[in-house]
Amino acid sequence: MLYKLSRLFIIKSKFEACAIIYAMALGAAERGKGYIAQYPGFGGKMLFCACFVAVLMAGAKILDGVRLTRLAKKKGSASLPHIRLRLRTPRHRPLHDAKQKRHSAARTHRV
Repeated sequence: MLYKLSRLFIIKSKFEACAIIYAMALGAAERGKGYIAQYPGFGGKMLFCACFVAVLMAGAKILDGVRLTRLAKKKGSASLPHIRLRLRTPRHRPLHDAKQKRHSAARTHRV
């Protein structure tokens, strides 16, 4: 019974994710309206915008989580797939090569 109850709190589809994001946006609008009433002027507007930015960031994470879960189920793995981030490699030479060249140049000047 506890398992069936816990399944109610799992977001399974993009539609459910969008419904939750919509509810969060309505709450943020209500909270932002309170901020504008409490702090008139620029400060209230900035807090109002901060509420919506928080909803956008949380919504993006929710949608990414739904997508990753769907990919994991498609591949048949029990856990989420590992995502390899592509790191930029430096275009310059490594530091140890520069030191070696400097030392070799110093040796030639000593002669």
